[in-house]
Amino acid sequence: MNYLEILEKLGVSGAHPGGFKATKKWVESLGLSLGSKILEVGCGTGESACYLATRGYRVSALDNSPRMLQIAERRAQEEGVTIDWVSGSAESIPFPSNFFDVVFAESVTIFTDAPRALHEYFRVLKPSGMLIDNEMTIIDDLPLAEVGKITDFMNLDRLYKVGDFSILLQNAGFQVKQPIETRKIGDLIANVEEQKVEDASLYFDYEISKGIETYMKLMVDNLDCLGSSLFIAEKKQ
Repeated sequence: MNYLEILEKLGVSGAHPGGFKATKKWVESLGLSLGSKILEVGCGTGESACYLATRGYRVSALDNSPRMLQIAERRAQEEGVTIDWVSGSAESIPFPSNFFDVVFAESVTIFTDAPRALHEYFRVLKPSGMLIDNEMTIIDDLPLAEVGKITDFMNLDRLYKVGDFSILLQNAGFQVKQPIETRKIGDLIANVEEQKVEDASLYFDYEISKGIETYMKLMVDNLDCLGSSLFIAEKKQ
């Protein structure tokens, strides 16, 4: 069972590096205009989408997992917020061009065909629209054997260095803003809140418990080589 399958089975909230605390911190720091039309790509269980909606933004949320969208819709009902939930993929976003003020993704783009996804983000953004993308990156020399283990388990096409991901953004048409915030995975693991799951009893499932063990070993073995990078990029007019 790979990483994405485990997240879906458990219905994990805040699985991205830094968790929900990191999301709230950078959203509060960006000063987005009230009423902004925001698309969250890969919304998962809807934790971030609901938070954005409570802050007065008009939120659409996209995911390719029916289970995650079901959980997300239930969360929105419980929190009393209105969100446009949409089933679809990052590589083919079912919205018209020049539609959103902000697109944001939290540990999503590297799990897609990243060049195609970034071109889609660019397409659906309005001129001067902003992309906010928080992704796991290589921040120091990472042995090829470890790269292979991580990409196999996490079902990734590849892992990107910070500079390589910036080039992808530029190739998609974005102007990358500075500074890019990068933190070590070890620092983020140490400060992340306990993960919330839909069914904690699944932790006792053998395949899931072994998968979690594999994930933690990969992270611990590469604490100084893996990081989380927050990319902020603009669609220039």
